[in-house]
Amino acid sequence: MMLSEQDRGPRHDQGGSTIDVVSAVLSMCSDAFVLLRPVRNPDGDVVDFVCVLANQVLETTVGVSNDDVVGNRLAQFLPEVHDHLPSLVDVLETGSPWRIAVDVHHAGLRRPVSVRATLVSTGRQDDVMLALNDRTEVHRLVEVIDGLRERQHELEIQALHDPLTGCANRLLIESRLEHGISRLDRHSGSLAVMFVDLDRFKDVNDAHGHAAGDAVLITMADRLRSQARPYDTVGRLGGDEFVVVCENLANQDDVDRLTRSIVASCGAPIDVDVDGDTVTITVTVSVSVGVALADAADTDPTTLIGRADQAMYRAKSDNSGGIAYDDESMQSRLAARHDIEIGLAAAIDEDQLIVEFEPVIAADDQRIMAAQATVHWRHDIHGPIDVVSVCRTADGDDVAGKLVDRVIDRAARHLSTTAATANPRCEFVIVDVTGTVLCNSGFVDRVVSTLGRHGVAPSALCVAIDGVDIARQSQAYDLLAGWGLPVGRHTEV
Repeated sequence: MMLSEQDRGPRHDQGGSTIDVVSAVLSMCSDAFVLLRPVRNPDGDVVDFVCVLANQVLETTVGVSNDDVVGNRLAQFLPEVHDHLPSLVDVLETGSPWRIAVDVHHAGLRRPVSVRATLVSTGRQDDVMLALNDRTEVHRLVEVIDGLRERQHELEIQALHDPLTGCANRLLIESRLEHGISRLDRHSGSLAVMFVDLDRFKDVNDAHGHAAGDAVLITMADRLRSQARPYDTVGRLGGDEFVVVCENLANQDDVDRLTRSIVASCGAPIDVDVDGDTVTITVTVSVSVGVALADAADTDPTTLIGRADQAMYRAKSDNSGGIAYDDESMQSRLAARHDIEIGLAAAIDEDQLIVEFEPVIAADDQRIMAAQATVHWRHDIHGPIDVVSVCRTADGDDVAGKLVDRVIDRAARHLSTTAATANPRCEFVIVDVTGTVLCNSGFVDRVVSTLGRHGVAPSALCVAIDGVDIARQSQAYDLLAGWGLPVGRHTEV
């Protein structure tokens, strides 16, 4: 819409032709300028702005000629700026400048433009001056810089990571170790290096080719990453040798659990495509893990890796379940634990465990409302054993699952016996189950089958799980609840 001279407002004040003076000044500027006058409704509210002046640079900046701008409303020639009308009104009313970067579209072209709005007052009239600067070259420069940064990041990743598996390479491993060692004298916790070597990996390459071997290495790297904590570093030294750097370890049990989970996970069968992906074979590759712990800040990365490497060779040669420590006392403890687990597995198979049911007393009326299943066993050499502690450390192993199956069978037998008496001793039995055992294949079906064999209702058995495991193992939790089995946190029972 074209406005009349009267609509455009006064062009002169007592000092002469204000518009002409401003126009003369702006014609010498290298930036584009647009002088906007507010358009108000009958209530006095600003509903738009009309251009009363523009310099010639505007055409090269946004692609709109001076003739197409002067006398027209802002919404017509710069709709991208008009979208921010409240901000322009704020400039008019408060005098505070305002900046924004927008993309102006005209004649099929997109132009990145920076806009600065300021108040211009002649004493009788308040206007808003827009200064527009073509950001095309700046935008291109930013794109170039971003591209260079992205490329630099890619090069850094390539320089610090193994191209096949994506694991950290030796350079990054040693850097992380140096950082971890430097923190030992200032922070609690210990630092461990796990040297992981694939057993008989050469047989896979020889029998099925290097493509199959690469697939196994990639799978092993993925499994190591899945077992490691988020802040651990999984690296590949080359060939079939991997390293896991673990910081902030609270105690040896943390190391034991992690090494055992690594051995269990990596030892699972792997499906590999061969013969041009036309045939799928299944291979099983076990691992040997050597562990070295650093407890002094003067230990260097090369020495620490070397100690873990030597421990790994001991793991290959000793009957230690694929795990060995470079520290003699820790190795002795590991050997003792290994003996205990072997003995515990035999005791479970031979039904040598003592399962007792300790009463759980109701707080309100002191009646026996439930029974907590407890397990006792005495090793011939090591004496009384904390069976629950052993199974928590061996949480992924078969022995933990077999123990829970045996305890649930005893609990069902106990419930069946007490239900037949005139004065039953409890309403339900509580059995502790770790989250990993809970999600083992067929566990829920075995529980239901055992209860059915003894004629016990599912509601009579309460499965107590650690709270973290309940959140993490929601699928099995839902299965148990679906069968009517009460499930609770270990700390609540």
